Amino acid sequence: MRIFRQDSGCRWWIVKANNS
Repeated sequence: MRIFRQDSGCRWWIVKANNS
């Protein structure tokens, strides 16, 4: 979850969409 480190709230949903 390195995305959390990048924005920590602005890119977390992107990961969710990518995972789904």
